[in-house]
Amino acid sequence: MSALHDDGLSRRDLARLEELLKDDPAAQRRYRELVDTHIALCVASSSMETEPSGKEPANRSQSAPLVLPPLRGASVLPKPTSWAWPLATVMVALVAGSLLFMPGSDPAPRGAGSVLGPSQQAGLTTLPAITHVSWEGPAFQSHVDQALPQTRVLPGAITLRLQEGKTAEGYVFCLYPGTSVDLVATFDATGENSLSIVEFTGGEQPATKKLTFHNAGEGPRPFHANPAAKNRRYGVLGHWTESNPGPLPRFFLLTGVHKLAQATLDAEWRLSELEVLLENEDAVHIGWDDSGPAPVAGESYQADGDYDDLAASLFFTPIAGMRWPDSPGQCVVSGNVDSQLAIPDDVGSGFEFDLPPGGRAIVKGFSEASYPSGMVLIDAESNEVLWSRVKPRARTAHLGAACISNHSQSLQKLRLVAVYKASAAEDAVWQASAVKTLYEQPRFRILGFDDSLGDEDYNDVRANLLIESGSASTLSSESL
Repeated sequence: MSALHDDGLSRRDLARLEELLKDDPAAQRRYRELVDTHIALCVASSSMETEPSGKEPANRSQSAPLVLPPLRGASVLPKPTSWAWPLATVMVALVAGSLLFMPGSDPAPRGAGSVLGPSQQAGLTTLPAITHVSWEGPAFQSHVDQALPQTRVLPGAITLRLQEGKTAEGYVFCLYPGTSVDLVATFDATGENSLSIVEFTGGEQPATKKLTFHNAGEGPRPFHANPAAKNRRYGVLGHWTESNPGPLPRFFLLTGVHKLAQATLDAEWRLSELEVLLENEDAVHIGWDDSGPAPVAGESYQADGDYDDLAASLFFTPIAGMRWPDSPGQCVVSGNVDSQLAIPDDVGSGFEFDLPPGGRAIVKGFSEASYPSGMVLIDAESNEVLWSRVKPRARTAHLGAACISNHSQSLQKLRLVAVYKASAAEDAVWQASAVKTLYEQPRFRILGFDDSLGDEDYNDVRANLLIESGSASTLSSESL
């Protein structure tokens, strides 16, 4: 423990420490005691070094305590146990106040935070109620006498409380010290939608408006766009970057709001439902669903469940001067291959694209097909399936999202394929769908896939492909 605190441990010594702790409860208890002691000293030292003399700023009075997540390279450690997480945490925690790196170790905290165990998560001390909603998003109460009881709100999807007693959804992420976030906002909606970003700073002013993105305005229209959608823009409509060079975590809230596609007398703004389609230390993808396209006469609005009317992709990276260890080859950071999907033989068909060195791509899809359908992400050179999803029985359903990173020094050739069955029979085989580009921007495309059942609408399966960072990327399509 002394060596770990003073100079850091080599991989060999770290492995030895793990072996000593693995099957020895008494050693694990002693280890936790020492970790607690060192972290307490580290936080106290940080507080003394970073706080200026004189009166403490008002916005620090409710700041959350510094809680550090596991290392980026934690996959080389044992699966989390009561002592394994502190072992991962202490490598960055035992640095006196400045959150610098120990020799041979990884950087300090990063990522969304919501995928960590509860004991490792930083949280907000309170979450104010919403007073009203506008195109800029929700407005929060600011007076002390309106404050809600103190609660601990962890990063991730949360429930927001409206003053009239209703609830809505939002997403909180934590920007840890030494980390920056790049957010890309995309839109594909019939109705008016907007995405707001606020920061919770504590004190009597609970939220600071950072930015709002919306889809109002004229612009190029995708092939699949609803003709009734007037004055709408599509695709990537916003980029936002924020860094945290300070010693304390910062908390941000994302909310989506919409108006009904068909104008009403009150023209009321509504908070949209959200779905977290991808959540990882490196990347997060959230989709919001409005109330759906304008219904036919006499019917009410029904959400279509695509969670694609508004979406936010978040990429977390170390700030300048800090570096995370390189990983060889590709790294898929979403879920595993769907076991229900038997990949067809003609995987050479589909949409092919190149991922440049250092680049990251997010793929998200949904299906409107009546028959079974799915999506597959393939290594175009080896035909290895990297990710796949099958939609449930519902007629319309999102297919989730995947993020893939290129940590190599060469282009990675990838292929996106939509598949379908011509019937619901158990012995029906999966077939590859025809593909068409419905909308195109630099580094962003909306792709439509047709199941060849006669309608040629290229809307049976739809996918969004976003490529960020790295050098210029190449996109090309190959249709059946």
